[in-house]
Amino acid sequence: MQKTINHTGRRRIELSELRIFIESAADGVPEFSVDFSLNKKGLPEEAQIYIEAYRKNTLQRFQFGQVGRISPPATTRLDQLELSGPVLFRALIVDESEHVGRLIAKAEALRPEGIMTRIIKRVF
Repeated sequence: MQKTINHTGRRRIELSELRIFIESAADGVPEFSVDFSLNKKGLPEEAQIYIEAYRKNTLQRFQFGQVGRISPPATTRLDQLELSGPVLFRALIVDESEHVGRLIAKAEALRPEGIMTRIIKRVF
């Protein structure tokens, strides 16, 4: 039996705590939205939430406010990504007050739901 030790105290964001939906806009550039149901236990209210969309070596980062006050950005258009295949997402919760830049919690390789996901899967 393999055991892992968490030296940093970083928490894993579970898949049940957020869902990402992706849709194609009228001009064909995909946009996404996030449905948060974060378990805020142990997370500082002022910690910042970032959602990163990535494909191969392209990345686009969006700030979604604080843990205590989630506020989506004005636009979530994925206009800076290479869109030749599926886009993955990661969620990061970062302390920017006490220990500036310390990663408190994260979720990796999140797959979006929605119309664009099905279209991209059919093409590739």
